[in-house]
Amino acid sequence: MIGIDEHLVIPNRALSVYDGAVLCWRGEKMGEWLQAFIHEAPAHDFPIFAPYYELTQEQKDYLWHGPGRRPASTPSSKCWKKTSTRYNTG
Repeated sequence: MIGIDEHLVIPNRALSVYDGAVLCWRGEKMGEWLQAFIHEAPAHDFPIFAPYYELTQEQKDYLWHGPGRRPASTPSSKCWKKTSTRYNTG
């Protein structure tokens, strides 16, 4: 079973989501997913300026899985191919 290595997706836990903690959301193209997440965050009380290491488990779950389902804009869905292929996490 192929898994997603959280440390590869979020290598610097001192960064906030806003500051680029999610590696695959950096850059022009994937930055669209970051902008979508930032836009939706206030409705879910997600602290976009807090360092990743300060997030509660509930906040991390929202970041990784979305609100009750796995939307297309979560790191786990948008980084899977990059981490599983480039870093051979399987």
